[in-house]
Amino acid sequence: MFLVNKNILLISPEPWDHIFVSKHHYAIHLARRDNKVFFLNPPSDHLSIKSTAYDSLYSVSYTGFVKGLRFLPQFLQRAIIKSKVRTLEKLCNTSFNVVWSFDNSVFFDFRAFESSTFCISHIVDLNQDFQTAVASSTADVCFGVINRIVQRHLAFNPRSYLVRHATPSFPGEISSMSLPGKNSLKALYSGNLYMPHINWPLLMEAFSEHSDVDFIFLGSNRRLIAEKYLKKLVDESNVFFCDAVPAEEVAHYLAAADILLLAYKPDYFNEYAYPHKMMEYLASGKPVVANYFQDLESESDLVYMATNDEHWLRQLDYVVKNLTDCSSPSKVAARSEFARRNTYSARVAEIENIIAESLRRRG
Repeated sequence: MFLVNKNILLISPEPWDHIFVSKHHYAIHLARRDNKVFFLNPPSDHLSIKSTAYDSLYSVSYTGFVKGLRFLPQFLQRAIIKSKVRTLEKLCNTSFNVVWSFDNSVFFDFRAFESSTFCISHIVDLNQDFQTAVASSTADVCFGVINRIVQRHLAFNPRSYLVRHATPSFPGEISSMSLPGKNSLKALYSGNLYMPHINWPLLMEAFSEHSDVDFIFLGSNRRLIAEKYLKKLVDESNVFFCDAVPAEEVAHYLAAADILLLAYKPDYFNEYAYPHKMMEYLASGKPVVANYFQDLESESDLVYMATNDEHWLRQLDYVVKNLTDCSSPSKVAARSEFARRNTYSARVAEIENIIAESLRRRG
């Protein structure tokens, strides 16, 4: 097995203390396979390594590169990156067997690592398109979470593969809990409420049209939401905000809701693939009302996707009025079964098989 007993440098564009997304979950699952995983945060003003709550998983901070690195001759870029790699290896007291990068804006020339180091360029967001040519071409293998990203890799590396988002670990026993509000129906959105791509005007239409539904937002409180929407949101009696909770507690909130929501502006689709939380939503078995995601077309029977704002409101209205059918045992089971077939454990095993095949072809 390739991804066992390795020292893995995982390069992330989000810090360890960010809301857990795919990079964090990969780190956790790799550490569970008897690897030592060094989760490299974005550049900061200090150099440090800290233990996390997970065995064999460390949060690493480093100072950034010189400005204008990408404009320097490639041999000089590699020398500077190599120097930074040596600093990290000294800090971590190890040499890296595997470099797994989700960020092609830093450490983008994998030739700076030892030739024995296996290098992976794994892009999960469309806006991660910085030094793509160098990063993709110098990686041993490339992964993309949607076909559009894979095609971008393929322009520079034939060893590029589709590896879709995965489902975080399923919780054991789901505890009973009550969500705020007086209505019997609860619609919930979970995630970073401060991100600029949330379609608040669309959601406010939903609040007004469905006074019989309580809308709960889990992630951060109203002080962080765009100021121009504050007064309207405060005036809504069926809108509630819950502060962010640890990743392992999110499933309990999803289980307590009747409907789960994703509502983004059109600009979201130029920067991101599709939200990691979709898999977590599906794991709950609850009906999901969401924007249209092309790469989820094959799972369109599992999600109530909409092509525009008007369609999104119609989809929500349909689910509210037909909740019993939308939440039938067979549909709940289909959603949760899809999520169970696509856990991070399964995804890491899939990646391991791809790497093994890639190494075999190279001889």
